[in-house]
Amino acid sequence: MAYGVTNRSGQVNRHELDEIMAMAARYGIDVFDTAPAYDQSEKVLGHYTSTREGLRIVTKTPHFKAPETTDSDVELLQSTFAQSLKSLQVDSVHALLLHGGANLLRPNSGIIWAALEALKSEMKVGRIGVSVYTPDELKGILDLFPVDIVQVPANILDQRFSKSGLLKQLREAGVEIHVRSAFLQGVLLSEPHTLGEFFDPLKPHLLSLRQTAADAGMSMLQMALNYVLHMDETGTALVGVDSAAQFQEILDSVDDDFQVDTDWQRWAVNDTCWINPGEWKL
Repeated sequence: MAYGVTNRSGQVNRHELDEIMAMAARYGIDVFDTAPAYDQSEKVLGHYTSTREGLRIVTKTPHFKAPETTDSDVELLQSTFAQSLKSLQVDSVHALLLHGGANLLRPNSGIIWAALEALKSEMKVGRIGVSVYTPDELKGILDLFPVDIVQVPANILDQRFSKSGLLKQLREAGVEIHVRSAFLQGVLLSEPHTLGEFFDPLKPHLLSLRQTAADAGMSMLQMALNYVLHMDETGTALVGVDSAAQFQEILDSVDDDFQVDTDWQRWAVNDTCWINPGEWKL
């Protein structure tokens, strides 16, 4: 699926996918994040599930838009998940996430959670949880439901979840933490002058950040990726790629000895209009 504001290449062709999946196998990468909403991604991934054992697939529920949870939402969840298993050509997945924390904060959302627990008891799902957008969302959910996996956005600019202390709390409780948006949909990897006018107020900050990376002798890819990988709370970092060459560049950028002489908090941006892609006016 084409994804991210800086994506220009669109969907990945089958030959390129074969190379990417072979590379993932060589490097021992076994976590794959997908969703019914991601175009044909489940069907595409399903082409590889029979030839590689031990894949930890994380998929998601549909978005539920009504103000209150109903029995029809539960039926939609069940039918959509059944189709996900069929598309993926598997009997079970590592995890199933509610696609958006708001879905667990609506009235009567307990019936959705009960449906997830039923799938887990049937051993069709290993872990159940939620993909969230804000710390407030996550806190509200933790007060109501015993999630055992969460997916959160985090990067050099978006440090909200680390600052909240919620990720530390989750890690200590044994909850699996997946971090997405390490590159902020490509914004952190782009030359600031190539970004649209919407980002003009942020460009001086981005230029200064790039200079800090250069002074440390590294690229922005190396800095952005390793910042997330070296967060104390990161269990799994999710990245999207559209070519084998791009994937190799990311893999080559992993640095176990990553150190940068900077106060990371100085780079945090608190205004969500810059760090939440859902608020971008492009």
